[in-house]
Amino acid sequence: LENRCSAENYRQRFGTLPQEQERKLYRVLLVSPDEKAVTSMWRELTHHSTYEGLYGAARHAMFHRPSYDGHDCQLMVDSFASPLEALGYLKSNRCDLVIADFAMPDMDGVAFCCEARQVSPDTACILVSESMDMPSLSNAINQAHIDDFLKRSWNNYELKFAVMRALRYRDLLLENRALADMLRERTRAEDKPV
Repeated sequence: LENRCSAENYRQRFGTLPQEQERKLYRVLLVSPDEKAVTSMWRELTHHSTYEGLYGAARHAMFHRPSYDGHDCQLMVDSFASPLEALGYLKSNRCDLVIADFAMPDMDGVAFCCEARQVSPDTACILVSESMDMPSLSNAINQAHIDDFLKRSWNNYELKFAVMRALRYRDLLLENRALADMLRERTRAEDKPV
């Protein structure tokens, strides 16, 4: 009975309990002709180990807020070997994040991310390459608005960190846009003559 009262008090003050909140679903699109790399990324992004769950629980206990380590969100991952097929998919499906290989047939990763941004402007992009010199990397960031860059020799931590960082940044941009729209509406309402 005491636990139910505590839970109800928590709900009244802060909303739903963290374990009752729905996990956010993100759609991720992998685009690479390298089947081995795609399989490895897919497995890593869709697999949640016990260690991650314990780490998330410890972070929640320490900071008293839901963690953002992959357990408060779920990644739904699709993949394509062809960038042209992936663009066709993007035209009819919502996607939150694209992870594209730099070296692909038909178009490189930078050109693909530019096209993807035109089709779906709110989609975050991560570029994967064996190595890139600074001018090429700078061009990719400026031209295609790449959110992050991964070397092909990524480890699991680097991959998950880049994905979570890109999704967090995307969410922040969307939230800021929504807040700016609300502020504009409020300002318009206050400026109207009575």
